[in-house]
Amino acid sequence: MKTKKLDFAIVLKFIILFFCLGCGALTTPASTSNSESGRQVNPSVTVATANNEQSAQSSTPTPELIESDNALPVNTAVPPPDLPNLGPLVTPTFFPAVYTDTSRQLETFDAFWEVVQEDYIYPDFNGLDWNNIRATYRPQVEQGLSNPEFWNLLEQIIYQLDDEHSYFVPTDESEGIRELFRSGVGYSGVGVSLIGRPAFGDALVGWAIPGNGAYEAGIRDGDRILTVNGFPICCQPNGEPFQFLLGPEGSTAVVTYQSADENIQTVEVQRAAIQINNTIETEILDDHIGYMQINTFLDRDVRRKFDAAWEELNSPVQLNGFILDLRTNTGGLVNPSNLIMYNFVDGPIYYFYEFGEAPDDLVRSNISGTDRFGSQTVPMVVLVGPATNSRGEVLAGIFQTTGRATLIGQPTNGNIETVTPFDLPDGSILYLATDTIIPLSLENWEEDGLTVDIFIEQTYGEIALDGIDQALTQALEILKNQ
Repeated sequence: MKTKKLDFAIVLKFIILFFCLGCGALTTPASTSNSESGRQVNPSVTVATANNEQSAQSSTPTPELIESDNALPVNTAVPPPDLPNLGPLVTPTFFPAVYTDTSRQLETFDAFWEVVQEDYIYPDFNGLDWNNIRATYRPQVEQGLSNPEFWNLLEQIIYQLDDEHSYFVPTDESEGIRELFRSGVGYSGVGVSLIGRPAFGDALVGWAIPGNGAYEAGIRDGDRILTVNGFPICCQPNGEPFQFLLGPEGSTAVVTYQSADENIQTVEVQRAAIQINNTIETEILDDHIGYMQINTFLDRDVRRKFDAAWEELNSPVQLNGFILDLRTNTGGLVNPSNLIMYNFVDGPIYYFYEFGEAPDDLVRSNISGTDRFGSQTVPMVVLVGPATNSRGEVLAGIFQTTGRATLIGQPTNGNIETVTPFDLPDGSILYLATDTIIPLSLENWEEDGLTVDIFIEQTYGEIALDGIDQALTQALEILKNQ
């Protein structure tokens, strides 16, 4: 049985980076059982982290247009921040490294294999012979494996799909995610989101959250994390940073990073409970043009904060133009980002390709927008860059393809698939890419990311060094001349 999904494209992989520090919204509704298959399914989380050329190519069919009013993925849960787990999120429950109940492992393996067989978004499994996977690896489980060996086997199988979005969470780490879903607390880390950059051998800081350990140690947006405790930070097989920054509250991590001025520093950063501060920052610029930076959609309260900030920007006089800065937004929850989107667009927004459908079945989603203080008509520019992922990326892309806004900055990463969590019999979790969206322009966002209308060579990390934000300057000039 499938449950409703959250179109939450980075960032469970970034959630972990955020909260336990390793994308592109998490949820914890009660799972539903499937008595026939013996598996449980949780609602979806959209994670998005790195380009997936093979899977992206598979996901761009010629659409058979189906009209659907308000055909958006529905978030029925009340989830907290977004991004995936590749390291211990809380003090783990240690399982003995001994041979365990083989029958339970076989039950888990079969459920794992069947979920991918039935629900994986790409029917060709990205060229992997999925039947051969079962024939090859199930006998190894039958021979007897320790818990860690068994979990490592499932993790390696998922890697073979060559899909940066799908991943496996072992039983001894899964309870941390469930606790986050239940209460929104329970995680500690240094308080940054990271973008793995295999080509550069580093991880870019998308957002260093004020008030947390990394920020207090001097790490800022756009800095490059090089090593943690002497180990290179990048990258795992899926392109994500290694999770060396995870650890219990009160512990420390020795971080070597390079700032925009090319100065390399090594600092000791203390891990603590993550505080989400400065989610939204606003300013009134020249000619009564409003500026708003939304750093994340992980904050469950971001929609209310947006409403308050938007009203303040338009009081006592409505804006002459609006600049939305998503350069540090690595994704988050579906509902808040959708509700913000409704303020600015009206009508068709994208095609939604659901799992289990024929490749040529695409549903065109339509929404009925709401005008607040001229939000539907105010001239608009959106700033994006390499750290713009998941729901941030989808939101910016919708504004561009509907003609609502001009995109300025640098191309984004391409992290828009929806990932659905499936509870397995032994308590582990499989996060599997199950569906995606395709823009009205039929461009391949998953493979190529967003293409900006105006390219700015200056990187986000160079702004502090240059003293001038070239993308923001260009946005102001465009809006002043409209």
